[in-house]
Amino acid sequence: MRTLPADVLCVAAFLSAIALVSAAEGDSLSVGQSIKHNESLVSGQGSFRLRFFTGRPNHTYLGIWYNRILSRKVVWVANRLRPLLESTGSLLLRQNRSLILADVAGTVYWLTDPEANLSNPVARLLEDGNLVVSGDDRGDYAWQSFTQPIDTLLPSMNIGLNRRTGENYNLTSWKANDDPSPRDFSWVLVVRGVP
Repeated sequence: MRTLPADVLCVAAFLSAIALVSAAEGDSLSVGQSIKHNESLVSGQGSFRLRFFTGRPNHTYLGIWYNRILSRKVVWVANRLRPLLESTGSLLLRQNRSLILADVAGTVYWLTDPEANLSNPVARLLEDGNLVVSGDDRGDYAWQSFTQPIDTLLPSMNIGLNRRTGENYNLTSWKANDDPSPRDFSWVLVVRGVP
């Protein structure tokens, strides 16, 4: 019986491991699914990653950053106002279409308030860096991270007044490099008169 060379076996094992990692790092969560402290979502073509990260000592945040850039540039933070302290957390998509970020004791640090009724809601990290909750048709979003901008303007993101909801979307700087809580500096679009 002929055996395969060790090099071929190593390459096959390496490719199998990559396939397993890629399958574990999908781009979406279904109802009841969650990502935990050491897990992540990666957008379809791999441009963005949603994952927990540590800021100041013992302060944990859930954020989106560029996946292919070596220096991690966080473009969005879910719990920028309330970090998990000395704890690990998980992000869960609930049946009511809301995303909830909680620690192991069940303390809620951040949650969404979706607008629309959906059948079979799914949370998905899109290739443009937008984390959305949508239904089967993938049409309208019940919730999206682009309506809660932090300090980075991404393509497809809108800044300024949303005339439908009355919300004003601004960019606000981080307090420090390791602290995404808001600082005093904001970029605001001022609209005067009728468009």
